[in-house]
Amino acid sequence: MTITDDPRIYVASLADYNAGRLHGRWIDLDGKTIEEVHEEIEEMLKTSPIPGAEEWEIHDYEGQSRGIYRAGLSAIVAYVTALADMYDDNYREGFAAYVEYVGSNYFAQSPDDVTEEFRDAFLGVWESLGDFAAQYAEDVGLISDMDAFNTAGLVIDWEGTAEGWESDWLASADVPNGVAIWRRV
Repeated sequence: MTITDDPRIYVASLADYNAGRLHGRWIDLDGKTIEEVHEEIEEMLKTSPIPGAEEWEIHDYEGQSRGIYRAGLSAIVAYVTALADMYDDNYREGFAAYVEYVGSNYFAQSPDDVTEEFRDAFLGVWESLGDFAAQYAEDVGLISDMDAFNTAGLVIDWEGTAEGWESDWLASADVPNGVAIWRRV
């Protein structure tokens, strides 16, 4: 999944669609409120060749996670707003993966809570699960001097260690820059 700086949706008139026509508009979501998006949808419906067109549906999306697109317009706008508030690309990609992990319906019910849970649980993006496990072991004092440990010729399967942690307290997802990792909530 790739998150772009230009999230948008394609909204189509259902009256036109049912009549065998494609009438719709790509709507840029960046920085827009739900009211502003609804205004753009209404403008699109007014230009329909079918008089009185009023029903619409999201037919496509760009720059957002696949699951959130199915959760409805309010959830999509909340998701895009939350993405814009993330610190950097690693946080944005991690957040998108996290929403996929917890489920878009859960996010749709409580976007502020899910965003806060993510901020509390997110550990970062690492090149691999093994890199995370080795660094974490050193950070929390499981191994006080990683260089001395490595010099002694001892070998730990860090990938296997991290995989064991995944079944217990850790969750992860592949993202473009590596592996996004967070504590299970």
